[in-house]
Amino acid sequence: MACCGKLRKLATETARWMSAGKPYRSDRTISAIFTHICVPCEHYKSKTETTGSCKVCGCGLKKEGKTLNKIAWATAHCPEKKW
Repeated sequence: MACCGKLRKLATETARWMSAGKPYRSDRTISAIFTHICVPCEHYKSKTETTGSCKVCGCGLKKEGKTLNKIAWATAHCPEKKW
């Protein structure tokens, strides 16, 4: 995805998340999505044992934490509709 397209998508996702009251998924849910859905996915690109990114949307994915982690935002979804 081109840089401008990623920025546009991020702006849209951020607006949706903020208008919903900035909801987060639980730490347990974040970890489960990362471990059981993202890591085995053919579109997952690993950076470390607990961090990576999606090759489809380019978003950062982490096993824990809410900063720079698409999984953490309760309004965000997988572009492949896996979560």
